[in-house]
Amino acid sequence: MEVAALALILAFAILGFLKYNFYPAKIFLGDTGSMFLGFTLGTMAIMGVAKTATAISIIVPIVILGIPLMDVFFAILRRYQSHRPIFQPDKEHLHHRLMAWA
Repeated sequence: MEVAALALILAFAILGFLKYNFYPAKIFLGDTGSMFLGFTLGTMAIMGVAKTATAISIIVPIVILGIPLMDVFFAILRRYQSHRPIFQPDKEHLHHRLMAWA
């Protein structure tokens, strides 16, 4: 319950800040604000996983991180097998394929 309340407070604070961040921007979040936001989101994620011991709260972060990591792994493997430099860009990433498909 405390995590949900903290998440709502943080969401409304960010939405209130967003009004001043459109063109022409008057206030910027800055390094300290973005680091605090990331720290708070990470802390809430850990608190949420620790309090709810369900399979979904463990599987969802793995899937969210797993998709980009698998895309990177397959890109490296694809470039290695075709004897191209690993750091050479290409248009075969997952998001490029999804954009071409749509």
